[in-house]
Amino acid sequence: MNRQIIDKILEDLHFEMDIHERKQIEADLDALERISRQFSTMDTKDVEPMVTCFEGNWKNLREDIPIKPVASTDLLKNTKSKKDNFVVVSKVVK
Repeated sequence: MNRQIIDKILEDLHFEMDIHERKQIEADLDALERISRQFSTMDTKDVEPMVTCFEGNWKNLREDIPIKPVASTDLLKNTKSKKDNFVVVSKVVK
């Protein structure tokens, strides 16, 4: 991933990083790209699809018991800006 793309992403997200952090992010993203290219070379023709990546007795999860939801009026008490029962936040990502 080149520096211009990283700079554009940081600008769009309103992030600031010093040059050392940018170089580290660039190196990390380059490593991820190399790994992803290696995945594309793997032969998965005889691999069976999986439901989960976890082995073991994952089907014995707790029962999903519904709870009473919090009223929107209670939630909106903690916000500075609201409109029509929604929290208003500033746009960050383009």
